Amino acid sequence: MELAIIIKIIICHWIGDGLLQTEKMATQKSKSNYWLTYHVGAYSLPFIVVFYSILPWVILMAVLHWIQDWITSRVNSHYLLSKNNSMFWNSIWTDQMVHYVILFVSITYFL
Repeated sequence: MELAIIIKIIICHWIGDGLLQTEKMATQKSKSNYWLTYHVGAYSLPFIVVFYSILPWVILMAVLHWIQDWITSRVNSHYLLSKNNSMFWNSIWTDQMVHYVILFVSITYFL
């Protein structure tokens, strides 16, 4: 895989999962499929712009992101509410690592 593609994926993920995710999306996606779907729509925007030529991959990433966040947002909320900060942050970083593994492995099938 080319370095340029790796950098594009990292930047798209940072924009989509970080900059475009509002506090409302972050706090409500564990309770509401509406907010989870809204988050995944916003998350997908930079990928649509950058990887439009492989739109089927972007759609697959959106679906997988929705499934993963449905699970991990509930786990993260549990740790946050139970004030288990160590497990909360371990869960957040594990979630991010899994996102990147899925992104990097799956794109190889579409290039």
